[in-house]
Amino acid sequence: MRKILIAAGFLAACGLAGAAAAQGFGQVAIQAAPPEAPAKAATPVAGVTVDGKKTAEKGKDPDEVVCKSTTPIGSRFPVKTCLRRGDMAAQTAEGQTQTRQMTALRPGSGN
Repeated sequence: MRKILIAAGFLAACGLAGAAAAQGFGQVAIQAAPPEAPAKAATPVAGVTVDGKKTAEKGKDPDEVVCKSTTPIGSRFPVKTCLRRGDMAAQTAEGQTQTRQMTALRPGSGN
């Protein structure tokens, strides 16, 4: 009990007790929040088709050369790889297919 009283007296003497202690050692006092802006009405969207593909890649040229920076496993230095957009998409699809095949549940494998 004595230690608590000594600590409280020390905080009061340093000016760290009360509301100032919660604000982080004499920073700017907390003010009331500004009033909220009125919500905008949602506009209906017509003519949208969802096909499950990203729209960013849909209209781009597959022959355009694109550079991508990746960090190989076991290294901290990024490696810049430049490929045609179509080749990069094919490489990504092939890697995903191989990963799915290797991690698929097999009977008797213990997965």
